[in-house]
Amino acid sequence: MNYKVGDLVFAFDINGINKPDDRHIGVIKSEPIGPTFPYIVRYVDSGETLWSEVIGYAKLPVIVITSDGVTTTAVKRIGKEIIEKATAKCSPKDQFSYNEGARIAFERLQGRDPFASSGAEIKHEYYNGKVVCIKSGYNCWTVGKVYNVADGFITNDFGDLYPDRGIPYV
Repeated sequence: MNYKVGDLVFAFDINGINKPDDRHIGVIKSEPIGPTFPYIVRYVDSGETLWSEVIGYAKLPVIVITSDGVTTTAVKRIGKEIIEKATAKCSPKDQFSYNEGARIAFERLQGRDPFASSGAEIKHEYYNGKVVCIKSGYNCWTVGKVYNVADGFITNDFGDLYPDRGIPYV
């Protein structure tokens, strides 16, 4: 079968590192040099680009979310083969919400805690350190001067804090 650059395929490394059973999904990066040469494939999972034997076209997984009004199910599948499945069940004392059930089931399907950030404020790590002015079009910054950054804010030559709109540097 002739494949073309950009095709999503199942492939395995011909250098003996992987057996045909260890197939990977990859993207063809170049045509073979000749009829007996393999394709160059960049594997999606590892990012490696290797000479590879192509087995066939790969289908991407799809996620289907369904609900019966109480239980919401998220299923990841390739074709008809189910790869993973996760559910969210509405408590009898709560009002059913398809969107909330879908969010919970999807987060569980991805291996994440759907309630991890509920009610918790996100804490940012603001930059603390030093910066050097290398170019300036303003007289409040001196080229070559080292400025201290504390909790994401820099004080200029006139004593003003930057950024001046309140969002600190991270």
